[in-house]
Amino acid sequence: MSTWLTAIVHNCALLQPRKRRRHVYVSLDEPMGEPEAVSGSEQLADHRPNPEDACQRSELSTRLTHFCTQLSPRLSRTFRLRDIEGLWIRETARNLRIPRGTVKAQSLRARQKLKKLMQPALRPRSRSLFKKQLGANAKPQRTSKNVLC
Repeated sequence: MSTWLTAIVHNCALLQPRKRRRHVYVSLDEPMGEPEAVSGSEQLADHRPNPEDACQRSELSTRLTHFCTQLSPRLSRTFRLRDIEGLWIRETARNLRIPRGTVKAQSLRARQKLKKLMQPALRPRSRSLFKKQLGANAKPQRTSKNVLC
């Protein structure tokens, strides 16, 4: 009986180091290696937009593209260069061969027109949706145009 019990204890003792090596615990909050290294949780973080944000951005981009087709060609070009491609006023003026003041005015007109075109599309479709967004006791403000946004 003692030989059998000794063999069991011996085998258990041999298994302990094997088990310990498999389970290495690393803190995700503390930097690894060098002092300026980032923590494991920062390395594993997914910095891409979540699917809901990506969907909203895609839908907004589609609507904006649709509404840009309703602008005059002159306003559309200015809006595209200034607001979509991100050119400075001076660069836009040089590309379009117009004065900087004209670029500013056309850019403002394009934004105002797009805002006017987009407001009905972004407005809640019913009062019940509007009340859900603002809370049960909220009442929509009425204006002369009956715009809820």
